[in-house]
Order: sequence, then structure tokens, then C-alpha cells
Amino acid sequence: MKRPIVLALAITSIGVLLLSVFIFRRYLPYTGIDLGPKQLPAIVMEMNDVYLVGLGHEGKIWSAKAGSVVIGRSRSRTKITNLHDGKIFDKGKVALKVKAGSAIYDTFTRNLRLADGVEVLGVKGQKICAAGAYWNSAMQVLRSMGQVIYENGSSKIQADKLIVDLRNQQMDMWNITMSFTVGDIVDGVQEAKKNAR
Repeated sequence: MKRPIVLALAITSIGVLLLSVFIFRRYLPYTGIDLGPKQLPAIVMEMNDVYLVGLGHEGKIWSAKAGSVVIGRSRSRTKITNLHDGKIFDKGKVALKVKAGSAIYDTFTRNLRLADGVEVLGVKGQKICAAGAYWNSAMQVLRSMGQVIYENGSSKIQADKLIVDLRNQQMDMWNITMSFTVGDIVDGVQEAKKNAR
């Protein structure tokens, strides 16, 4: 007598289970539909035609205008495209002007990686062109990525590598090729003679 009751309960339980699987089939874990919260999008915020300012303990470190800015999910890195009218500051004064096709700003280190054609202008008319560059804000050092062309007036220098140290007012270049006008040599010799007297 117990056997038919147990059998009837088992068949009813299996029937209810199959019916619930059929009705709620869209919500089951093996269907691939996640019942938990959706994952955050890779891009949290995107802005166009913006003015950016990087601040440090002593005030403004850099500023720039950009065509677009994309902030990712981690919020630690910001991708900037069409960077123009950029300025790097040293003790509150403009030390360098920068233009680049793209850049990545790291909010934790406050460093800036420039790419896709970089042009850096000094306050005295110097011009540096490179494929890319890396600005270390803590050390106030600009390092080139790839070959560099440095122009100053009528002279032009090509180098494999360039490091500009703003804190020490020093620029180092490796494997250079230089071209200049003959007038520059004559002027330099005459100035050296005047200074020697």
C-alpha cells in the first residue's frame, strides 16, 4: 500500500519539476542568462571637445585640449585623442607646449604617455618631433619613444633617443646626426672670441 503512494508522490514531484523547468527555462543557469547584476561597460564615460588639467601638490602640472576623452572601467587610465594646445608646467610657468595624436593619462602616477606623432615646443622656439613620448611628472622628465628630430633656429638634430630633464635643465640625446648653416659656425666662433677676451 505504501508503494503506490510513494510512486504517485515521485511521479507528481518529477512532473512538477519538469513543468517548472519548462516554464522558467529562460532563467536557468545553464541557459547562459546571468541572473546576477550585469557587468559594467568597458567605457564608463566619454567626452568630446574638452579642456583637461593635471594637478599635483604644487598646483597645475599640465593642461591640454582634446578632441575626445574616454575613461575606462578601472578609472585609473584615461585615453585622450587629438591632444592639442597642451602645456607642461614647471613651478607654475609653462615649460613646454605639446601636441599629440593620442595620449594615456595614469591618474595614480600622474604620468602621461603620448603617441601617434608628438610635437613638443620649448618656450625659446625649440621644437621636438617624435613618434611618441613619456612624461614622468614626479621626476619632471620627458623621454622619447622612437627617433627624434630636434630643431632650434637654423640647426636640426636627429637622434635615436631623447631625454629632457626639466628639473635639472638638461637634455640628453643618443646617436645624433646634425645639420646647420655655415653662418651659425661663423657666428659661434666670433661669439667665442668675444667671450674669451
